[in-house]
Amino acid sequence: QDINAENASSSTTSNATNATTTSQVPRSGLPPFPPFNPHQDTATVGQRWTKCVRRFENLLISLREFDSTVRRGLLLTYVGESANDIFDILPDTGTTYQEAIDCFTQHFVPQGNTDMAIFDFRELKQG
Repeated sequence: QDINAENASSSTTSNATNATTTSQVPRSGLPPFPPFNPHQDTATVGQRWTKCVRRFENLLISLREFDSTVRRGLLLTYVGESANDIFDILPDTGTTYQEAIDCFTQHFVPQGNTDMAIFDFRELKQG
């Protein structure tokens, strides 16, 4: 009886471990990729977006995914809820991967470091 109790306990622990492990693996079998948080440090959002796109394009290459429609779907899946909320209200988002990237880029990159831009402007000297 002790052996059966030990096996049952071991089985329960094993199932709990598997449940934990399984919940961390994406159900689709896609590799993990951190979502883009546009609200974190808005002064560097443009730089972070550019870096995110480079890394995402490396992911697409490793997945051997070259179809524009699938790439767009993966982009919108991976960027996360906050970026998707922004994308939903942007005009002219197009239908291709590149149009989606361009739309996000036009939105995020001009939002660079405004404090630094003001400083640079004030440092300008008339000739």
